[in-house]
Amino acid sequence: AASTWDNTLAARLRTILSNGNIEDITEDILPEEMRKLKGLKQSPPHEGLDPLQHTLSVVRILDTQGLSGKLAEYLRTAALFHDIGKLKDPIDINHPITSGTLAQPILVRMGYKPEEIAIIRKLIETHDIFGELIKGYLSVQQVIEELRPPEDSDMTLIELLELCYRLTKADVLAIPGMKQRASKIDQIKRDIEQAIKGLGDVTRGGTVQPSYLIRKL
Repeated sequence: AASTWDNTLAARLRTILSNGNIEDITEDILPEEMRKLKGLKQSPPHEGLDPLQHTLSVVRILDTQGLSGKLAEYLRTAALFHDIGKLKDPIDINHPITSGTLAQPILVRMGYKPEEIAIIRKLIETHDIFGELIKGYLSVQQVIEELRPPEDSDMTLIELLELCYRLTKADVLAIPGMKQRASKIDQIKRDIEQAIKGLGDVTRGGTVQPSYLIRKL
């Protein structure tokens, strides 16, 4: 069947994400892939949550205060598509990577440039790394490596960390029973910032020095 999500709807959705009028997002202007998330069953701690409604909640409660218009737009866009990969498998722990892949053609249709898509995909694909650090699956250094900005980006590591933190916190706050983890995320962000400053490397495309002491939080 021919796609019903055309360039007009794509442009309208981007305008909403740009101006921040999130209440204007209705199901009929979302890509088909997003609409198909509705009603998918998930595993704990997302059990009982409708993936589409959860996604819209995350976008609504995002903290964009103090961000430039462009960064706020990137953050809202990443939030909107952060769980689209659950369409393939709603219980896949690697869904952030799948989400980035599925979001790619949608972002192209919305008119984002390749360097913008790289940033948005980075945010989508790393939205669970704070949780992986909490569980001990990743070290601080590995998180920093994962957050390294795309080579063509003019963003710094600190800036990307800030956006990832804001997406992660909104994601957690939108899950009942997970709100207690928000303070832990705040502490992790501070620790990662200190680690980055200790490296003396907050420039675009920076490489973390291997001599950095890896420690688990």
